[in-house]
Amino acid sequence: MKTFLRYLPFLVLAACARAQTPTATVVGRVVDPSGAAVGEATVRARNVDTNEVRTAHTAAEGDYTLPALTPGNYELSVEKAGFKLLRQEHLVLQVGQTARAPMRRT
Repeated sequence: MKTFLRYLPFLVLAACARAQTPTATVVGRVVDPSGAAVGEATVRARNVDTNEVRTAHTAAEGDYTLPALTPGNYELSVEKAGFKLLRQEHLVLQVGQTARAPMRRT
């Protein structure tokens, strides 16, 4: 037990450091040309610098969230059967930022 208590402060510090990892979030809503929500669409965020890809799906209301993204330059794309591929480039995310990226389908 004494050995565990000796290392407890280091474990707590490690957990705190992980919780403070610098990240950003992208939120938005996907709608069709009439403004109606597009549910069950696939939203992808690709970090242009690292080529890392994160994926989310829109809810019935068309809303999506892509949390815990590494800050950097991103390209967003939205896909759903029956719709044209939608792409947004040059979305630059900063540490701690929650960027809004609404997408309108055609």
